[in-house]
Amino acid sequence: MTSTARRRLLACSLLAAAALAGSSGNADSERVRVVVRFAPNVDAGERAATARKFHGALRRDLGDWPIAALELPATEVAALRNAPGVALVAPDTTYRAAALALAELQPALDNGLYGLVLTKAVDAQARRVTGKGARVCIADSGIDAHHPDLVAAYRGGFDLVDDDENPDIGADPGLGGHGTMVAGVVAAALNRKGVHGIAPDATILHARVLGPDGTAPGSDIMAAVRRLVEVEGCRVVNLSLGTNQRSDIEDGFYRDLYARTDAVIVAASGNDGNPTVSYPAAYDGVVAVGAVDRDAALASFSNTGTALDLVAPGVGILSTVPRGAGGEAYVKAGPAWSAQPFVYAGFTGGKGVTGKLVDCGTGNTPEEFPKAVRGQVALMRRGDAFFSIKVENAMNAGARGAVIYNNVVEEIRGTLQTAAASDGRAWIPAVLVSLADGEQLKRQKRATVFNGPTDWDAGNGTSFASPYVAGAAALVLSVDPSLSRDQVLSLLESTALDLGEPGFDLSYGWGLIDADAATRAAAEP
Repeated sequence: MTSTARRRLLACSLLAAAALAGSSGNADSERVRVVVRFAPNVDAGERAATARKFHGALRRDLGDWPIAALELPATEVAALRNAPGVALVAPDTTYRAAALALAELQPALDNGLYGLVLTKAVDAQARRVTGKGARVCIADSGIDAHHPDLVAAYRGGFDLVDDDENPDIGADPGLGGHGTMVAGVVAAALNRKGVHGIAPDATILHARVLGPDGTAPGSDIMAAVRRLVEVEGCRVVNLSLGTNQRSDIEDGFYRDLYARTDAVIVAASGNDGNPTVSYPAAYDGVVAVGAVDRDAALASFSNTGTALDLVAPGVGILSTVPRGAGGEAYVKAGPAWSAQPFVYAGFTGGKGVTGKLVDCGTGNTPEEFPKAVRGQVALMRRGDAFFSIKVENAMNAGARGAVIYNNVVEEIRGTLQTAAASDGRAWIPAVLVSLADGEQLKRQKRATVFNGPTDWDAGNGTSFASPYVAGAAALVLSVDPSLSRDQVLSLLESTALDLGEPGFDLSYGWGLIDADAATRAAAEP
């Protein structure tokens, strides 16, 4: 057991289970979903019979674990608590994702693969430590298993949303955007296209648990983790999802899993900016991961606290998305400046939109647009008005494309808010560039704006920090598969770059993972 886990066990004070109001009643009342811990001698058949007895249905059963999810009338919950063989009844918690043709991008501190530099994964990969022979298992939304950067790593899985054995949702971003991004952070291939992950030669087993609305009941998360570890034999499991609802039943499940197995369970600390880690990351036996930016500074959204173990990159992370769901944007005026496409902005053709670059001030009012902008590209400074107003003003002035540059140093992403302009017209191509790049563009006379769909995109969140740590664990196990879970965690913690206060602290845990140092230490006799 790691020192963090020991400290948590000593410090933990058990909270009372959340009350579920109700008294005995009829089957037509409001129905609720609860998770039940039964006595060890109550088998699956008896659990189903208990559900029927209280006018309910068995929604999820954890097999040889004495845990099941029941849906029943709210008026029956009180009676269920007192039923023979029932040890504990609690709400079934709701989990959410913890987030936010191309030659293969080379990792650098100034692009979306900076995480591979910051964690020194590039140094480990230069030594041919790429995760070969290791496997990372992921419980998340669906996955685009035929993505060109993931098809080599994908080894199947199962789907608890559709209750089948196929988590592949194809190129549907609504059903698989999050899971596809998480998978890419771990194992996107070194294949001369797109991006690559921290462990590009590792394999992936994927469990779909997050439904079309991006949520999942806690019982499904437990069922997926249990199958991944006990049935599929996973040594590393990533959970880029979370909830602020604590459950005594889930707490017991993860404690028991820690005691019964040798799996490394890694989870996102959460994106609320809270001084407490969300669940399941906060449960004992789970590695909680916070997020830092490219300067190794704590991300403003990253949850912190005593349960935090490690941090990893989680701001502006470029990864795989369902095919065609991503965006590539740039402005070329001699040199090419990278840009962020506005949500809903129009796409350009393969050659982009080229024209004179006309300074239109802030673009907040129609009067700021000279006649010369008609048929050309409008350059505007961010500020005051919504982006949609600026771009619609540019359209009304006859511009064929729009470039807005930031008025602050911090990076942002923007939206035009609606799928079309206020009068129903399709939006023109519009992109956002940095303050520094905007000042450079003001000195250019002509420019080409490009905005097109791709299979890659960037995201923010502890959702993307967590798979960096899961991937680093896979790298360590690829060097020495005989290492125990506690040895893997000890290597990751002891070699991490200490940030913040010396030693463990509430903001960074044990620090930023160092994949090169951890794998070098794993190779030592």
